[in-house]
Amino acid sequence: MPRVFVEDGTVTMTPGDAEIEAIKRRFPGTLVRPTVEVGQRLSEQQHTDSYSYELAEIYMGARNEEELLTHFNEVVEMLHFKVDGAPLEMPSPDEEIWELGAET
Repeated sequence: MPRVFVEDGTVTMTPGDAEIEAIKRRFPGTLVRPTVEVGQRLSEQQHTDSYSYELAEIYMGARNEEELLTHFNEVVEMLHFKVDGAPLEMPSPDEEIWELGAET
């Protein structure tokens, strides 16, 4: 889930249908669902944690973790969100974000 790490902010841009369709063509089977709308304050989100805000839900598959992270990062770069100039935080392909088979 792409997130921003800010105290609060107003969403000034979200991806359009054309961007989401381009992602679906590039990565068949991928689902992208923005969780914010233009004009919305991040603090208005209902399901959030104390230090970051989710911008979208991305569901996709891959052959392995490295490919998944690489594709995920590409998808995030294809999405055009803007929140008061806050940068998106993305894991790098060499960052281990979970252990396969581990309980969460």
